[in-house]
Amino acid sequence: MECISVEMNTKFIWNMLFAAICWTKNGNTPGHGARYGLDEKDKFSSLPIGDSRAILVWDDSLGWTYFSDLSAEIRDFLDLYLPICNSPLQKSFVIGHLGQGLDGYIAASSGDSNYVTGRENILHLHRMRALCDAVVVGAGTALSDNPRLTTREVKGKHPVRVIIDPQLRLPSDLSIFTDEVSETLIFFDEKIKSHVFSKNETVSLIGVPLINGRLDLESLLNALNSRGLMTVFVEGGGKTVSGFLEKNLLNRLQIAISPLVIGEGIPGIRVTPKKRLKDCLRPHSRVFRMGNDILFDCDLRSIDREVAEIDSELPGISRIN
Repeated sequence: MECISVEMNTKFIWNMLFAAICWTKNGNTPGHGARYGLDEKDKFSSLPIGDSRAILVWDDSLGWTYFSDLSAEIRDFLDLYLPICNSPLQKSFVIGHLGQGLDGYIAASSGDSNYVTGRENILHLHRMRALCDAVVVGAGTALSDNPRLTTREVKGKHPVRVIIDPQLRLPSDLSIFTDEVSETLIFFDEKIKSHVFSKNETVSLIGVPLINGRLDLESLLNALNSRGLMTVFVEGGGKTVSGFLEKNLLNRLQIAISPLVIGEGIPGIRVTPKKRLKDCLRPHSRVFRMGNDILFDCDLRSIDREVAEIDSELPGISRIN
């Protein structure tokens, strides 16, 4: 299990990582094998061999990699975020995330979810927003949490905020509709007669088809991609993330588990059940510690349908301090 903590050097590594993704998104082409980092003016650039500030290396086939002599903490940090940084710029890349207690609930029955996970995972959410072009939440999450969906905790540009509200039932005084800090897109059932939602020019309404009573998520992603929003972070809630998962639209799924027992409340992932475990989704995953929380980072494009046979008398078990 990799261990993520919030230390002073983590902030430096984050600033460098964010600079790297901005640099490539701006059309710069790294040289194969070249070393990069922040120079004396904190500008992301190619650095000479031997410069201790050179942390990242560009590989034409893999994308951004790093030097093996880095500390374990920095390697773990980079391992978590580099898959998002290396996602193809011209292809849709969708990541889902949920924070839940030990019993699988993401909020109490009242809808209260502040906060299921701890400070470290909250920072992780803000980093993910900064790395992605758009952040998506459902109407239920928008109504119960009134989130801002910004990157105020870390260095990075605010993503375009996407709200799934099929019946346009959300009140217009929510923060995401009034703060004007970032563009906000509201997706709704195209059969509903559109109306002027707000005088705020940063808010737009986009109608898409309704299929079997639910908004067509593939049409939603196509609409985002047509606007150049290729990397999409689906932040909640349970129904929304489950909807993307059910339709096989997620590239990665991140589940943060907190040592918290809610007892009864709003469930996390819920998909059509299978009768046999061997038919269930069993993605390859990596595990990261974030304070007291454990994050499962699942690669949904690499699936194990069968449980590997245990061929050892002492299967691998390790303790995480």
